[in-house]
Amino acid sequence: MKLSFTVLLLLVPSLLLAQFRIEGTVTDPQEIPLPYVNVILLEAASQQVYKGMATDESGEFVFEQI
Repeated sequence: MKLSFTVLLLLVPSLLLAQFRIEGTVTDPQEIPLPYVNVILLEAASQQVYKGMATDESGEFVFEQI
């Protein structure tokens, strides 16, 4: 029991640190938010699409659990 509790305590921080959140707003040159614009994340090495989504009506996007 003590060993499993220790292992759990060691794993929880690494699992929490492994999740990132990327958020932002897409705007035009006049700083007007752009709704329904496609936003993609590419893997650095392969340039393959990792995740994609569209901005909401206020031009905002959120990628979670990256």
